[in-house]
Amino acid sequence: MRMTNWISGCVRVAMALAAIAMCTPGARAALTYLDASKDNTGPLSAFTPGTNGQADDDLWTVRTGFSVGSTFIQSGDGNGEDSPELTTTITGLAANSPYRVYVHFWDGSGTAPDWNIRAGFTSSPGGNTLFANPTDAPDLGATPAVLASTLAYVNPPTPFTESDRTQFAGLVGIALSDGSGNLNVYIDDLPSQIGVNNRTWYDGVSYELVPEPTGAMLAMIGGAFGLVAARRRNRK
Repeated sequence: MRMTNWISGCVRVAMALAAIAMCTPGARAALTYLDASKDNTGPLSAFTPGTNGQADDDLWTVRTGFSVGSTFIQSGDGNGEDSPELTTTITGLAANSPYRVYVHFWDGSGTAPDWNIRAGFTSSPGGNTLFANPTDAPDLGATPAVLASTLAYVNPPTPFTESDRTQFAGLVGIALSDGSGNLNVYIDDLPSQIGVNNRTWYDGVSYELVPEPTGAMLAMIGGAFGLVAARRRNRK
């Protein structure tokens, strides 16, 4: 009976350890960063032709000339600009597999700027999760993002700071890739009536494969039973 209880206790501990391991950032693999561009983000009709055109035309603009990963995609340079929803497609993933995804954006310093971004795994213009830096999030009713520099990457989206601007990352969540190894992330802005102090600077997305929870759990349970077997051998 005591041995049975001990085994049961080991199993419970192993299951708890597996759950902790899955939730611990240090247990995760490094993120792969994908810089957003017209090659992986569309539709093209959502963009102002060329680059650096900043008219208040309800279209996204590809901006260059900054050191923020060479280019980024902007909305909201004028008053009330409301650009269309974008789709960034991540390719080359393992088919039908779970991936954790972050959206990367920039925010200006000071109390006035409220730079933000919407992101999700389903098309929902104006309805997906709104992310902002932790200081601005309460004012906007947004989900706080984290400093992008605090995450681990295979290919860091440097620089993380530029002039008076800082890169943030919002956790979009976990979603399955399709049978072809593709995963869509839907991006949108928040229309502003206060000019450039409310805008969206979208830089890209990062992602990592999520380990199978059952695999980690079974490995730990197997280790627990290994301890039981060793204890029984030592008793003989």
